[in-house]
Order: sequence, then structure tokens, then C-alpha cells
Amino acid sequence: MVISSTERYFIELEDLKPRYLDRPERWNDWYFGVNFTDNGTECSLVMALFEGTFMGQGANRMKLSKGPISLKQYDKYVKYLEKKPHEIDIVNVQKSNNFTIKEEQDKITITQDDLTVIAEPKEQKIISRNEKISGELIARPRGPVNWWGHTRNELCSVAEDCMVDGIESLSTITGNLTINGKEIEIDGVGLFEHVWIPKLRIMKIRIQDWIYANFDQLCTYLCHVESSNNNGCPDHFETGAIYLIEEDEYLHAKKITCHPENWVFLKEACRFIPLHQKIRITTDKGTLKLKTTLSTYPQFLGHPRRIEELTLHNITGWSFLFYDAPITIEGKFIRKNAPTIKLTNGKGLNEQQRVFPLY
Repeated sequence: MVISSTERYFIELEDLKPRYLDRPERWNDWYFGVNFTDNGTECSLVMALFEGTFMGQGANRMKLSKGPISLKQYDKYVKYLEKKPHEIDIVNVQKSNNFTIKEEQDKITITQDDLTVIAEPKEQKIISRNEKISGELIARPRGPVNWWGHTRNELCSVAEDCMVDGIESLSTITGNLTINGKEIEIDGVGLFEHVWIPKLRIMKIRIQDWIYANFDQLCTYLCHVESSNNNGCPDHFETGAIYLIEEDEYLHAKKITCHPENWVFLKEACRFIPLHQKIRITTDKGTLKLKTTLSTYPQFLGHPRRIEELTLHNITGWSFLFYDAPITIEGKFIRKNAPTIKLTNGKGLNEQQRVFPLY
């Protein structure tokens, strides 16, 4: 499906509000992710405000990673990632209800602890008052907003008992931050997300790749999930879109494949993770082919866990891995009946979840 400029999806004020606040189980987020350079060094920063009860309690997350990665030879066959200390790794879990929201005619203001989000349809701002990282970032859309499932307010069954809806807006991200006493001007590309979740059983999701990518010529978002239902049968979900900037065309993903390559050992998790991935997104107007490369040491979204007593589908003993992988990206968009578009300056992030038996 191709969306013309006259049918373009814009963010509306209603899209920025929280949902399900009257439910005992719920999840809302306002998420800002940005890739930028600092004195020639690749950096990945996430600043996000989470409200709800799933995955623990509401929290503020601020995580900054800097490249490059360092690979060490373990033996003749195995390489491992050398751990580098993160510049920022903050997760402030909210032990009490510090969440407040103010709705005005043209904007929504959300405050929780030391983070404030001021969200308007044309731009979204996050302000931090944390002693380690303070200042503000502003996200401005690079193109149409991406809806989960392609349609506004389409509640998606990502896996059994896992429902997600919301927006993903590929954006320019600018601002000024003071990080550990150093002032940094941010001028990068990234993503603003606001999603809401009424049902979540995270262990149902066995493999997830949630990816955003920005190039000079296009931007894209995708989510690709393999899961298992209550009967132990496999299930599949995918959603995504591509926006061609110069052509002003918005394309729905028809089919997505993710193929990991060049495995490296991650000591903290006692697991191998891919150094590269090949991504293929098929649309009505052509095929996007990408090769991603891990650009900084991963940021864990939860502690890697060996859940030795857990039994699922008559299998006892599981491992859980959930992390952000900042990436640089090469690629091309092979158009039908038109010249191929070679892509430049590819940057993004791959949020990966892996849940597997221990044996």
C-alpha cells in the first residue's frame, strides 16, 4: 500500500494521551531515542518515561552508550564483546504514584519524578532534571507517523495475551544536555514513540526485533515477532513501514525477514548475540535490503536471567535476554520499474528479546 502526500498520516493530539489509566494492569510510554556523534564518536541515547504496571512498575529510563565496540579473540573460533562502561545507565523505578498529566488545547504535559514530556502534534519535548543528565531534547517528525498495524487505534495482537497499540514517529532530534558535567549539543536522528498496552505476557514472546532506522533518503520502522501460544504452537506478528523522503511516499511493509550473522559472545548474558543482521522489507513499490552492524556495547533493558525452575510447555529451565543494540546500517531500496536508491548515513537501534530453553 502506498500513501500519497494528500493522505499522509499526521500526529493528532489524541494520539499523545495515555490510555487505560483506570485499569489495574496497563502500560504507557513516551520514548525518545537518538543517534548522534560527539567529537566523531557514535552515540546512542534513550530518554523515556514509562507509566503502568507491566514489566515492574512505572519508571524513568536514561541510557547513553558510546562506540566503538571492542571485539576480543577468546579462542580460535570465538570472539567476545569487551564490556565498556556506559556513560549513563539510569532506571528510576517509581515506588509511588509520581505520574501527573495536564491536558491543554494544543499540548499534553506529563511529569514523573525528574522527567517531563511536553507533547504537541508537530513536536515532542522531553526535559530532564536529573543530576547526571539534564537538559532537553526536541523531536520533530521526518515524515508520516507510523501506526502499529498501519491503522490509527488498531490494537495489535503481537503474541497471545500481548496487545499493543500506538505510534512510532521517525524524527530529527535536537537539543542541549549536560551529561556528567559536560555540555553536549545534540543534533541527530531518531524516534519518538508513544504506545499503550492493555495486556502483556512477555514470556510468550520468544524472538523480537523492534528496529528503527534513519537514512538521508528514507526512514523506516519495523517490529518482527516470533512467539508461542498456550498450546505451545508457534505464532508470528510483523508490522512496519518505509517513508521515501524525496519521493514523498509512505509504504506499508508486506513481508519482513531478519537474518542474524557473525555471532559474538556476550559474557554478561552467557549468550551469543549477532554482530550483524540482514533485514529485508518487501513493499508494493520495491524491496528494502539492509545490513546492520552493532555500533556500541548493548544496553540491557532487564537483567539477563537464567530461570531454572520455570516450566513452559513441559520444558523446565529458560533464559531471558532483553537489550538495546545501537546500530549503523548499510542498504538500498530496490524499486520496481525505477532506479535503485543507495542509502547513506544509516543509524538506528534494534531492541531485541530472546527467550529460549536452557538446553
